[in-house]
Amino acid sequence: MVISFDEIKSKIKDKQLIQDLDEKLLEAENARMPLEKQWLINLSFYLGEQWVIWNPVTKSLERPIVPEWRVLTTVNFIKPIVRTELSKLMKQKPIIGVQPTGNEPDRVNQAKGAEKIRQYLWDKTNTDEIRKQVLLWALVTGTGIFKIYYDPTAGEVIDDEGTRLGEVVLSAVSPFEFYPDPYATTIDEMNWCFHVKIRSAEYVAEKYGVEVEPEAINVNQYLEGKMFLLTDNTSQNIRKGVVVKEFWQRPTSKYPKGRYVVYIKDKVLFAGDNPYEQGILPFVAFPHIPVPGRFWGDSVVTDLIKPQMNYNKARSQAIEIRNLMSKPKWLVPKGSLEAQITSAPGENIEYVPIAGLRPEPIRGIDVPATFWKEFDQIKSEFYDIAGQHEVSHAQIPAGIRSGIAIAYLQEQDDTRLTITAQSYEKALEKVETLKLRLARQFYIESRVGRIVGENNTVEVFTFMGRDIPEDVDVKVQVGSSLPQSRVAKQEFIISLWQQRIIQDPKVVLKLLEFGDVEGIYDDIDLDTSQAQRENELMKQGQYEEPEDFENHEVHIYEHNKFRKTEEYDALPDEIKQLFAQHVAVHQSFLQQQGGMMSQLQQLLQQPNSGVMPNLADMLGGTGGGQTETGNGSEIPGISETPTQTGGV
Repeated sequence: MVISFDEIKSKIKDKQLIQDLDEKLLEAENARMPLEKQWLINLSFYLGEQWVIWNPVTKSLERPIVPEWRVLTTVNFIKPIVRTELSKLMKQKPIIGVQPTGNEPDRVNQAKGAEKIRQYLWDKTNTDEIRKQVLLWALVTGTGIFKIYYDPTAGEVIDDEGTRLGEVVLSAVSPFEFYPDPYATTIDEMNWCFHVKIRSAEYVAEKYGVEVEPEAINVNQYLEGKMFLLTDNTSQNIRKGVVVKEFWQRPTSKYPKGRYVVYIKDKVLFAGDNPYEQGILPFVAFPHIPVPGRFWGDSVVTDLIKPQMNYNKARSQAIEIRNLMSKPKWLVPKGSLEAQITSAPGENIEYVPIAGLRPEPIRGIDVPATFWKEFDQIKSEFYDIAGQHEVSHAQIPAGIRSGIAIAYLQEQDDTRLTITAQSYEKALEKVETLKLRLARQFYIESRVGRIVGENNTVEVFTFMGRDIPEDVDVKVQVGSSLPQSRVAKQEFIISLWQQRIIQDPKVVLKLLEFGDVEGIYDDIDLDTSQAQRENELMKQGQYEEPEDFENHEVHIYEHNKFRKTEEYDALPDEIKQLFAQHVAVHQSFLQQQGGMMSQLQQLLQQPNSGVMPNLADMLGGTGGGQTETGNGSEIPGISETPTQTGGV
């Protein structure tokens, strides 16, 4: 077979490119190497493999060789602590939305359309499962990494040739697979990065259209192999596969459009410009515990290793002491016994006295009481370090009986999650924004989206990438990923009923069942906007007649708030009279509703009325501005809400 000059030239060029990139990769590997040991230890302890030692030669963890009688007990406190923290961060779905780029109706409607597309992509990219995986990596190793990219080989088949539609894809990246620019402390600062992963030859052929021969890979050099050594030392350490290396680079003076290179050991699978607008790196990372001046975060698991080792050691020693007490060592004159002494009950032991001596057990030394107290001390250290106490582990502290008090203690336990939650929420903002921007760039065909809309109805819509604003921006409500107490929410809902901010008993029952208050704020926002529009119209002399279905408390509050401004003082008297007349009608409606509420409450309190039983007990009164809950405790924060007529 004759090889052309161009083919030779191309191979030389590819070889030089691979050599240059491998030098960068080696630089990133060396910078990351000191952290890998701790990551492996953290992961091993999380999995329950806690009697391990580090082998600096193989750079892996191994089980120590110990005598057969040595007890190595593991009581894994780390996994429950990690699971609790993961559950807290996953319990509450963050409140996310596309932010309009202006107040104009067109921009607002465009943002609403983009929000529907975002919700569709959330489910399409399996975001709930991916964020759980990324959070788990962050909690165990200290850093969670998302990868957001466009895959032209994904999606539905659209023609007879097998061409696919292409989809935006979200995946979780292990820290062991990611090699960042060693001089950067954030993704935004990075000029380049690598994503290295073991793939099958079939995967390479499917994704890149290149047939390659699988090579023998020493998996001990990679995470899968290093962890496998702990569970099966006899397994084959050589696996057939392909190490695929992705190199991403931002635009530079030498490469104005950036670079994207995919290569294996001796072959370039793809080399070209960075395919994404502005040459972004398609990764988003966040730390569990930030470390100043370093890209990689830290994990609370790191601080739990020593207490975990101490507890395991103490428990193992306790079992060895028990074994020694139940089956002690013996002083046996040589030649005095013909058979080994066993622990069988009722055993007859025949011996030959030698020099007047006989076999005798060695009595152990009594264990001091402080030894047993050490277990409780170590457990206390665990939960202090993790910031998780009784309420985080379904245990009620001594002397606490009030549900709201328990909820506040739980909130204090959750305080340590605030920094992690803030980093996580910012990461989600970037992930969701990047998904929409990739969809805008690559979704050139019309697509059908399905989301669950209001009242749990399925909403079907069609869209294209151009329907997404060029400067689309997604925001996550600060603190919305933190767990919120259902008990505290229910207390809050009851207080809103008592202050007559909520006036529909059916709404109260629904909210009490689900412990959700978001719908309340949506309704109040609607009434607030309506009242503010009425203010604008009445300023121009146009009277607006109040309707019976309006939230009169909210309307009165908004109108009176405007009547306290300098702008209102400057209005003519006839305009002020319109406002006074309008508010008086709202107050009349409010008085009528108060009478209806009293009648309803009397009906509910009648025995065998058959109308919504126990509602009176659940709601604790008819309202009318009370600020006390049914159990007599005042809800903190409610006092900030005006309770006089017109207050919200």
